[in-house]
Amino acid sequence: ALYNLCKISKVRQEQAAQAGIVVSLQRLIKSNGPLRQLAIPLICDLAHAGDACRKALWVNDGLSFYLELLSVKYWDHTALNCVAVWLSSASDKRPFEQVLMRDESVKILLSTIADADPATASKLLAPLIPILECPRLNELLGKSDLVSELLKRLLSLDHQAVDRKNILRCVQLLYEKSREPKTFITTHNLMEVLTTVVDNDESVLVREHGNELLQAMLVNTVI
Repeated sequence: ALYNLCKISKVRQEQAAQAGIVVSLQRLIKSNGPLRQLAIPLICDLAHAGDACRKALWVNDGLSFYLELLSVKYWDHTALNCVAVWLSSASDKRPFEQVLMRDESVKILLSTIADADPATASKLLAPLIPILECPRLNELLGKSDLVSELLKRLLSLDHQAVDRKNILRCVQLLYEKSREPKTFITTHNLMEVLTTVVDNDESVLVREHGNELLQAMLVNTVI
């Protein structure tokens, strides 16, 4: 009944959040009982529902809970989108970065991307972009295995053009926010990788984006 009341009403979602529904939903999800499949979409909806809901989530460590949901099959992309939406709505992103930069958070995020099949990865790439807008988290992830994983997928024939374009955007963000852009370029052999994309990718949009990024890197390597 609560699921039906809240599913299509943000007002009811806020009322439920203020009444303490977050803790109850977390308990149901952790119990792995039959109501879990109703509790997960409900708690994910709260990230989209407004400040009152997000405040209730924050008080109950909701950000870490969404990261835990990344390990739940079929809900990983939904949970990552919750993180991205919540992060984008925050005026002060520093508290969020502190949670996302914990060792266990980074490990979960990296394993989620690495273990995803092409269809799942396609749904993870778009929410990854606003997450990479966070400077300190970006710097940390730029020194992780995320970059090599993204580049491997960029050159893979398993991914659609829109996915490859999102990958290029992620790589661009990691490069632009790097404190040592020249080292970033050489460490990941980006000139060669991007040249391959520009010369061989079947999508015009991907080739154009790849060329723009390649030209920017050429300027940086010359200076």
